[in-house]
Amino acid sequence: MDLQKLSLGANEIYQKLYNALKNPDGSVHPQSLLCCAGSLAGYSCQYGIRQKYVVGEGLDEDKVFMIVMSKDGEKFYFGDLLNEPVVSAKYSVWALVGGALQKIGSEMPDLNEIFQYVSMVCGSADFGKVRNCQTGENMKDYVKNLWNPMLNTAKKYGADHEIHIIFGIVLQKIIMACSQTVPAQKCAEIAMESVVSMSKYDLK
Repeated sequence: MDLQKLSLGANEIYQKLYNALKNPDGSVHPQSLLCCAGSLAGYSCQYGIRQKYVVGEGLDEDKVFMIVMSKDGEKFYFGDLLNEPVVSAKYSVWALVGGALQKIGSEMPDLNEIFQYVSMVCGSADFGKVRNCQTGENMKDYVKNLWNPMLNTAKKYGADHEIHIIFGIVLQKIIMACSQTVPAQKCAEIAMESVVSMSKYDLK
């Protein structure tokens, strides 16, 4: 793993996301930027697992993920393998977000509560919406509109199983920048709620 190269990829994606969400006056709504980057980071976790086991090893997705179907037939993905890049691995998105909070000297958000909430709203109208704040788009729209172009950029700098690290570093940068106007713990809550939500999302 070349962390320096992954960081270069994060710099490019950070700038592209900033430009994509920029208002006519040049400003960017911090909550929207956090939600957008968190959504892409979350989906990148599923992408990496899917590329390794479904594409790479030819396993059926129900052997890799625990799949939950909503009443409307929408799929949501769960499981220990999926949780590794989200929260468990050394360079999980959660570990990288925590590193930013540690630098700032902020407390961590309640991750268990975030997981419980996301599991509860899967299949409902609240899935994909950050609680208690406004964002420019729904999390699902950020993934639909920006995943493919941002993936093409990320793949220049890292392998499929490293893409979540690039987006985790992007979140570090955004949290450090946005914590000047939004409390750092709140930044992390928005980011991780988006990460956990979109790790479960069926883009297909």
